Amino acid sequence: PKDPNMPKRPRTSFFHFSCEVREAEREKHPELSFGDLSKLIGKQWAEMDTEQRQLYVDLEAADKARYAQEMLAYNGSTGEVGKKKRKAKKAGAGMRPKASGSDSKTRPGPPATTSSTVTPFFLARYPRIEKVANPPKISVRLLAALTISEFA
Repeated sequence: PKDPNMPKRPRTSFFHFSCEVREAEREKHPELSFGDLSKLIGKQWAEMDTEQRQLYVDLEAADKARYAQEMLAYNGSTGEVGKKKRKAKKAGAGMRPKASGSDSKTRPGPPATTSSTVTPFFLARYPRIEKVANPPKISVRLLAALTISEFA
């Protein structure tokens, strides 16, 4: 649950511009839906040059300063400014080794080991194994040897 006493996050320069212009544009174009009006405002923002945007960039900077001050007061004197606490990841979690090269660094991506879920690739590649009412008595060692020879 979100804390109702937590300060509101700072607005971006575009959001300051949008809030200022939206009412005037709604009066000019009452037939436009909210989405179409937002597209129109976005187009106006894209066509503005940096000098025209500077007012809104300054408003954004002032709002960021306000937020930082309010967060310091909210958090006490811990010095944390708007940072969410995240759970620590285990070393190497979500990392997989690089495809080639002797470099020991890892890159982000799915883990090298797959989970136990059956993927469509597995189902397409291997025929479905049906349960047998009276399975033959075979040792695990022999079963492993047969399996390895089948898929090697």
